[in-house]
Amino acid sequence: MYSPHSRPILRQRSVSVGVGPGTVVGIVFIILKLVDVITWPWIWVLAPFWLPLLLFFGLVSVVMLVTAPGRIIEARRQKRIRRALGERER
Repeated sequence: MYSPHSRPILRQRSVSVGVGPGTVVGIVFIILKLVDVITWPWIWVLAPFWLPLLLFFGLVSVVMLVTAPGRIIEARRQKRIRRALGERER
């Protein structure tokens, strides 16, 4: 028999999909460029769309470059430890 109380309670998530401020600024820049209010080059008019990606990948690259030496040193240390323990077991 069906009972509404026997079903597990599922939480519903609300997902908000909207237009961010960068998109709004980009659209405004495009409109201003098309009606000749601004005379900027197209690369700067479209900057609100590509600049955040560039900053993100730049930040990820810097973090990887800063943390890579530590990870390499740790991997070598672990390899030496495994090699030393392997020699003792024989």
